Amino acid sequence: MIGLSAAQPWTPDEWEAALTVWENASIAVLDIRHRLIEPGDAIRDYSLPAHALIVALNGPCSVSLGHDAYLMERFAVLHAPKGVPLTIEPMEGWLDFYLILYKATLNSACLPENRPFEGYKPLQRPCAINVANPLYYIRCCSSMHDRWQRPHARRKLHALTGFYQLVREIGLDLEQDRLAALPPDYVRMTQSYMEQNYDLPLTVQGLAEALGISASQLNRLFKQRCGAGPQEYLKEVRLQAARQYLQLYPVSLKEVAHATGICDEFYLSRLIRSRFGMTAEQLRKKSTNGMHDFFMEQTDQAPYTVTRFDNENHFHNRGETIMLKKLQHKMLLTAAVSFMLVSSACGSANNAGSADNAAQASPTAAGASHSPSAAASETPAANATRTVNTEMGEVEIPLDPKRIIVPFVQGDLMALGIKPVGTSFNDDAVFEEEMGDTSIGIPWDLDLEAVMALEPDLIIYANAEEYEKLKLIAPTVIISDLYSMESLQRLQLLGDLVNRKDKAEELVKQFKEKVADSKAKLEQAGLLENTVSLFEWKEAGAVTVFGNKYGRGGELLYSYLGMKAPQRVQEEIIDHPDDPRLLVLSMEVVAEYQGDFIFSDELVVNLEGNPVWESLAAVKEGRLIQTSSGMFWFNDILSMNAQLDFITTRLLEAAGR
Repeated sequence: MIGLSAAQPWTPDEWEAALTVWENASIAVLDIRHRLIEPGDAIRDYSLPAHALIVALNGPCSVSLGHDAYLMERFAVLHAPKGVPLTIEPMEGWLDFYLILYKATLNSACLPENRPFEGYKPLQRPCAINVANPLYYIRCCSSMHDRWQRPHARRKLHALTGFYQLVREIGLDLEQDRLAALPPDYVRMTQSYMEQNYDLPLTVQGLAEALGISASQLNRLFKQRCGAGPQEYLKEVRLQAARQYLQLYPVSLKEVAHATGICDEFYLSRLIRSRFGMTAEQLRKKSTNGMHDFFMEQTDQAPYTVTRFDNENHFHNRGETIMLKKLQHKMLLTAAVSFMLVSSACGSANNAGSADNAAQASPTAAGASHSPSAAASETPAANATRTVNTEMGEVEIPLDPKRIIVPFVQGDLMALGIKPVGTSFNDDAVFEEEMGDTSIGIPWDLDLEAVMALEPDLIIYANAEEYEKLKLIAPTVIISDLYSMESLQRLQLLGDLVNRKDKAEELVKQFKEKVADSKAKLEQAGLLENTVSLFEWKEAGAVTVFGNKYGRGGELLYSYLGMKAPQRVQEEIIDHPDDPRLLVLSMEVVAEYQGDFIFSDELVVNLEGNPVWESLAAVKEGRLIQTSSGMFWFNDILSMNAQLDFITTRLLEAAGR
């Protein structure tokens, strides 16, 4: 049973009880605070020292009161009892809010005789509402705060008067049915539950049911907010926990896997290599300054590992002074960048003359090509450049780049005859031996010092948010769909970019001929009309099924060889307008996505003995094909050629041909 549920708004009876308490209790205003915060300075888990009224404006933001989380669009009034942890996370720009802390002492003799004292405890449960006249609340809070800051003998009286004005306005809104409960923040509640219970066997379906919504709705909300689904978020939480365990404690990988809900140390080892670009042992030895935030650079989210400051530090010297602090930070950053540019200029000053002469003599038009056959007689000058049009505007790049940094598609550059100097990871790839130790952790952990140390002359990257930093190091070309682009189209684009267009065309031609040959063999064997599924074990009770745009051989099988996907895979992934690329399935529905043949990686061993899995026709009848995860993770031209040989051979073997 998942201990997660959406917050329920106060009932009319609860509101009536609350108003009765406020009317009859002895109220003492303890403090009035005004704060301005932005996404990078979100308040997290501030334990309220007293009952609190919170008046906030300028959303959108997420507000959490204990386990309950709410979405605020523009304005909200919230009430929270003493001791409840308060979290306020702005999503865009500045958030302005007032916090009024108060104490209510209630004597049972003051209450109506027909209701017992125990019936007046609505103040022990949080609530969050929209109100009819937000400007009234803001003016009232502003006046209360201004008087509170003055050393005046009657400031407490003025504060108490303002408090009753706020309560009176809430009562009027209630009488005229003008109060509306804030909608629950399903994403934040799910994230919070995952961060505290990542060791449990959680599924998206179970979490959604606990919140009273559908799994598809929860997936959609996550993708809108975070750019990825809840399953990906949970995996990241678990991996960050695993990293912390490995770096802080002398524990085995098996113990870490069990403690993080991953259960299998071999799967955890592969996840660590994929996520951090190094082995678990290398990660254990690596010193880090702090945990990196999840995907994908969401400023309105914080990793579960954020250190909790002393409770009062959440409000100490903050608010208006935050703006000054941010300006100081930007000044320091500007100074650092300036120093980098000056250092670079000084280092190249001695070669300036020769560089200028070479540049004047070289072609600079976009699209200049380099023919391999003419390389000996027409080798470009060392500093020859050309200008290319990119997503970020015109960029001047080397005509013949030698030291390239690129994530994930290093196999394409290797096939073009260029060995990148910095990559994501190469573990178990077909080019692992040739690439050697070139992993620098990109794109997950962008270490600018590591990038600078490689002295690249061209950086090819997918994340436009990093462009301003990377372009200070070397010419940078942003290709936002670098990983998801159709493989042959990407190869031709890269070939043009690195001045090896003819080589790229040759590789494309050879690959298409190879595909045609494989397709003829499969057609002769009567296999092209069969359906194929691509599954991976996800965790206990769940598997992932892939479409045609997420590696794992999907592009080859579905797009190039023309094999058919099961109907539900076709409708819910390949043809779906939201382009989910993959789905995480509970074991109960796996049979609805099964094909005549199933491809799955080494982790398929985790499904041995599972009655649902072993009941699938392909598994029972020997049409389950186990792949190499390293080979099938990539979709560059080198990996695709190796995958094509493997797929053709294994399909023919499984069909008895």
